[in-house]
Amino acid sequence: MTKVLFDYDSIKYAVGYACEERHIICTHVNNGGQLRFANRTEFYGANRKGGWLAEFNAERDSPHGIEEYTIEDVQTLKQFTSVKAILDAKVNGIVKHLQGKEYYGYIGRGEVFRHKVATIMQYKGNRNNLKPLAINMIEDLLFEHHNAKLATDNLEADDWLSIDSFTAFKEWNKTKSQKDRLIVVAEDKDARQTEGHLFNPNDMILPMTIKGLGKLEWKGTTSKPTLTGHGRMWLYAQIVNGDAADNYKPSALTKARFGDVACYKLLAGCKTDVEALTAVVEQYKAWYPSPVTYTSWDGKEMTKDWLGIAEEMWQLAYMKRWVGDDTMFSKVIEKLGVNYE
Repeated sequence: MTKVLFDYDSIKYAVGYACEERHIICTHVNNGGQLRFANRTEFYGANRKGGWLAEFNAERDSPHGIEEYTIEDVQTLKQFTSVKAILDAKVNGIVKHLQGKEYYGYIGRGEVFRHKVATIMQYKGNRNNLKPLAINMIEDLLFEHHNAKLATDNLEADDWLSIDSFTAFKEWNKTKSQKDRLIVVAEDKDARQTEGHLFNPNDMILPMTIKGLGKLEWKGTTSKPTLTGHGRMWLYAQIVNGDAADNYKPSALTKARFGDVACYKLLAGCKTDVEALTAVVEQYKAWYPSPVTYTSWDGKEMTKDWLGIAEEMWQLAYMKRWVGDDTMFSKVIEKLGVNYE
C-alpha cells in the first residue's frame, strides 16, 4: 500500500526537454554572420571564457566579445513524439519500480513567499526562463491523468513535498506499516533535509530513509566531487553555503571565498545540532562582525546584522514542515541554547 509522492515540477521539465530539440543561433551585430551551436556553453564556454569563441579569438588580432552577438533560442518539437506516452512511461515506470499502489504530486506556479524574503540576491533570479514548448500540455496531462495538485498557500511544490513527507513519516514511525509509507520522488536537493523516505530516480536504485541529524558526504569522482548530505545537517549546510540553483549566498556581501570544501570542514565533524548551529553562528559572526548596509537586488538600501542575514538565508533554505510553519532561525538557536550574543 506504499504511496508515492512526485515533484511534478521536475517531471514536467524532464519530459518537456525529452520531447524537443534545442539549439541557438548567434548573429554578429555588425556583419550579420550567423552561427549555430547546440547551446551557450558550446558557443562561449562554461565560464564565458571558452568554447568556440575562445578558439576563434585565439587566431585574431581583434577578438570578438560576447556582447557583439545576439543569441536566439530555437526550440522544435521532435517529430513522431507522443508527449503523453513519454509522460505516462516516466511516471508509471517509477511507481511500478517503487511498488506503489497510489500516487500523486505537486506542481508549483508563480512567485512564492521566498521571492519577497530575498533581498541580497534575487531568488531564482539566475535561471533561464526558457520553458519547454509542451510545458502547458504536460501540466494539463498531469492534472488530468496523474493526480497532480497545485501548490497553494504561497508555497513551492518543494514545501508541500516536505509537509506531506514530514506528516507521513511521523505516522509511519508509529506503525511501521506499508500503508503509512510515503516515498517522495524528487531530484531537487531541498528534499534531502526533511525526514521521510526519498527516491531520486537519477542516482538511486532504492529509496533512502532520512531522519535525525543526518550527515554531509562527498559523491562523484575523486577529481570532481560534489558535496551532498541529508537530514538537518544538510539544512545547516544550505544555510551557511547557500544554493547556486536558487541563487542565494550567505557570504555574498563579503569578499570571503566559501564553498563546498569550507562548508564540509566547518560542519562534518559536528555530532549534535548544537555543535553544528554554533559553528554556523560563529561563521556568520566572522563574516559580519558589524551591521552592513547594502543595496538590495531590487534597488532598496538596507542594513542588516549577521542575525538578520542568517534569518534571511534560513527562510530561503528551510522547507516548511506543516501548513503555517513560521519556524525562525533565531527561535531554533534559542530553543537549543546556542550562544549567539
